[in-house]
Amino acid sequence: MDALPLVLNRHQLSLMHDEINQAIEQLQHQNFSTDGINDEEAYSRLQAVDDQLKSHLQQWDQAPEATKPVPISLDTYQIRMLRSSLEQGINQKGDDQLKQQLEDVIEQLPEYSAQEDAD
Repeated sequence: MDALPLVLNRHQLSLMHDEINQAIEQLQHQNFSTDGINDEEAYSRLQAVDDQLKSHLQQWDQAPEATKPVPISLDTYQIRMLRSSLEQGINQKGDDQLKQQLEDVIEQLPEYSAQEDAD
């Protein structure tokens, strides 16, 4: 699991954190599993993403609008869940600037490929 060097500002990092928290909350209130991953494993993987985001937020040492590389280690499942959470966030936001911030993050994420799961 290599770290993705996402280039983010603090606001984007905070938006990502909010969207992952919403995904975790949905998982806790609904019993579902995806891609053969049970609820407990899905929760654990999303919590690992949340922990990384929290850590980067706590260590932010630049102006909120400044961008910097933020390495986040994600497996294929976590990338898909993060992308899905961010896309859902875009659909729910009324503010075009917030939508653009989330779209900028999504563009940096690797595309999902079914072949990655074939290994």
